[in-house]
Amino acid sequence: MQVALEQWPAYLSFAISFIMMTIIWVNHHAMFRYIKKADHLLVLINSLVLMDVVLIPLAAASLGEYLLLNPEDARAAAMIYGGVLAVGGIPYNLIWWYALRTPGLVETKQDREKLKIIGRRYIRGPIFYFIAVGLAYWNVWASMTLYVLLICYFLAPSAGLFYLKKSR
Repeated sequence: MQVALEQWPAYLSFAISFIMMTIIWVNHHAMFRYIKKADHLLVLINSLVLMDVVLIPLAAASLGEYLLLNPEDARAAAMIYGGVLAVGGIPYNLIWWYALRTPGLVETKQDREKLKIIGRRYIRGPIFYFIAVGLAYWNVWASMTLYVLLICYFLAPSAGLFYLKKSR
C-alpha cells in the first residue's frame, strides 16, 4: 500500500492529463458542430492537434516520474509538460481562425459568430500555458497549480458550448 501512495505524482499527472485530453476532445467536438466542411489544410492543422494529444501522456509520465526527484528534474518535466500544452494550443486555435476565414467551411453567419465567441476564450490557452512554463522555472508547484486552474477555466466553457444551440 505504501508503494502505491508513494506514486501519487504519477496518479496526479495521469488525472490532469486525462482531464486535459477530455477537454480537448469535448471542445473539438463542439467546434466541429459549426464547421461543416473540411479541406486538405484544415485536416493537416487538425492532425497537429492530434499529435499534441498523443504527446500529452508522454509528458505526463515524465512529470509523474520526476516531480519529486530533485528540483532540476521536476522543473524540466513541468516545463516540458506545459510546453506540450502550450504548443498544442496553437494548432487548436489555428483551426478556429482558418475555419472562420475560409469560405464554405462554416455555413451560416450565426455559426461564424458563435465560433468567434468561443475562439476568443481559447486564444488565451497557449498564452497561459507559456506562463505556466515560465512559472515552472521559478516554482514547480506554482506551475502545477496554474495547470489545475487552467483545467477549471477550460472545463467551464466546455459545458457551456453545448448550450449554444444551432438555430435551424
